[in-house]
Amino acid sequence: MPIPADAVESFLSGGGDGGADAAPTVVARNAARVRAFLEKAGEDVLAGDVTWHRPAGGSVQALLDWRSSREIEIRRTIASGDSVLAQLDTHRQDRRQVTYAWFRPHDDRITDVWMVTQDFVGESEAATRHPHF
Repeated sequence: MPIPADAVESFLSGGGDGGADAAPTVVARNAARVRAFLEKAGEDVLAGDVTWHRPAGGSVQALLDWRSSREIEIRRTIASGDSVLAQLDTHRQDRRQVTYAWFRPHDDRITDVWMVTQDFVGESEAATRHPHF
């Protein structure tokens, strides 16, 4: 089912859920919390009941383990309303990957996380000039 145009407009203008607007200060604070988590801040940026939406589930400890098991380079973050999207280059041992992570903070804590990861493809190996966005 397509997303109604008014919901898309609300999301792009600050309403992360397609209906509730968020003040610019809240949007900026949400982005800062996500960056703090990715830059290895303490677990205080995660809600105690954080949900990592993946088949294996996830918890505070699972997210901390994921973060500490790799080097993370933040390529960009995009924040709107109650959502923050991060494009990340991650390095672990001999493996380089690109991760797109969507975070939903609430009350200054990250409550939900979704991620999509793929192995890095060099420009010489890719079918297109920009294989990772």
